[in-house]
Amino acid sequence: MAALYTVQGGKIQKYRSYFEAFRLNVVDNIQIAAIGSGGKSTILSEIAKEYIKANRTVISTTTTHIWKPDRGVFEEDIQKVKESLKKNPFVIVGNHLDNTQKLSGISLEFLAQLKKTANCVLVEADGSRQLPLKVPNEREPVIPPNTELILAVAGISALGKPICEVVHRPELAVTVLHKSITDTVDIVDIALLLNYQKNRSRAIPVLNQVDTETDWEAAYKIAKLLPYCVIRSHF
Repeated sequence: MAALYTVQGGKIQKYRSYFEAFRLNVVDNIQIAAIGSGGKSTILSEIAKEYIKANRTVISTTTTHIWKPDRGVFEEDIQKVKESLKKNPFVIVGNHLDNTQKLSGISLEFLAQLKKTANCVLVEADGSRQLPLKVPNEREPVIPPNTELILAVAGISALGKPICEVVHRPELAVTVLHKSITDTVDIVDIALLLNYQKNRSRAIPVLNQVDTETDWEAAYKIAKLLPYCVIRSHF
């Protein structure tokens, strides 16, 4: 698993797990939402593994759209979810979109039932078209009520590349960044986009895709521009 670091006031702290980095409780029911881009699914999957290792049950779902897995509960039927959790501590839940390979978001009413059913509910709360950066529109993100932890994720792989190639909703990015759509993404841009998402959603910024020494140096510079930031790194 990747290492996790927090940066606050320029000071770096390393953690061995998501439980430590985000002070997660393994007993009480908790709902965690991930927004942004550049690795939401990976991070939620790693959080799920920690809960399962702690002998807890986990439900993964969405309020937007995700790819349909091979197994899961693809309708809003709480009894089927409960039966599935008896067989497997990890269950993906969503509504199957007809004639597609995707799941659509579940209702907030059903999500409230899920939170009472599993120890941890993980929610992908917006889409990013697999790009490393995103600027949400006025309808995004769709963060459910009673969400205890929100993570705003951004991928450092966007650095040095044109906005039009690496940002979901680039037409909104140019307004936030005061740049042209063909301008390249720099360190300040990523910090501004993370701060923009944080201010809209109370989220903790998370820098992802930090795989080399060069990535780490850039990630640290970005993190120092923010009041608080988490870095997920393989370096």
